[in-house]
Amino acid sequence: MKGAIGLVFGPVYDVLTRNDGTEKLVLDLGTGSASWLFEMAREFPSVEFVGIDLVPPKIDPATQPPNCRIELDNINLPLDHYYNTADFVHTRFISPGVENYGYLIEQVASILKPGGLFTIAEPVYHLYRRPSVESLLNPRARPGSPDYSAFAAWLHLVKICIHKNGGDTQVALMGRVWMKEHRSFEEVDSLEVFVPFGSYYAGVTENERHWNRFGPLLRENEFKYMLNARPLLLDHFPANLVEDAERKAVQELRDPSKPIWAKLTVQCYRRR
Repeated sequence: MKGAIGLVFGPVYDVLTRNDGTEKLVLDLGTGSASWLFEMAREFPSVEFVGIDLVPPKIDPATQPPNCRIELDNINLPLDHYYNTADFVHTRFISPGVENYGYLIEQVASILKPGGLFTIAEPVYHLYRRPSVESLLNPRARPGSPDYSAFAAWLHLVKICIHKNGGDTQVALMGRVWMKEHRSFEEVDSLEVFVPFGSYYAGVTENERHWNRFGPLLRENEFKYMLNARPLLLDHFPANLVEDAERKAVQELRDPSKPIWAKLTVQCYRRR
């Protein structure tokens, strides 16, 4: 998602390059593939980076920067060994695996030093026919209706499974409210961006050409996500329903006459 929301958001560079005589520490919660972690570690070789996840990423040790490491841990449990140590806590698309986001916010508040940054990047679990909220697609609409989308119907099944497994899909919509209620943070900046699943623009401007390059990559990543999500769906739904929903969603995503956008949000907060 670097092509959509960048490597970092907010005054991260200022915080990590501040010459205040202290060593800097960055935690990447739910590090996944560790690609963000490695790229940031190369960008800031004097900063220590730690990626935390339950599952070790499949990485080539030769590509791992010397100033970063992976820690196998559960971010749903206390991370008290990092209390008051971090200058920046990064999260990106981890909400399905977070059992209690309020508790995670409490943990991050304890982990960050005063003035430290916390960024939250999450998708809105809705889809759109155009890059506007007025074009919302209805996952329960009947096939043939203007707001019907097979991809939205498939995503709705995923949302049901995430909720049944204790995850959350409301962070993009409710995160700002939860952070304000906690009172340990002040909002620094926020961003909402619509991202296409194909090359839907005329390509007149450089911005349109950028999204035309990015869209097909996002679509291919979504196909990979569908494969990864299949076991989750099969835990809760019959195989024939899952296969039919996936087949129709893939067919729609490959159809350029049925453009689809997702919406991503990024929020940056500073620890008071």
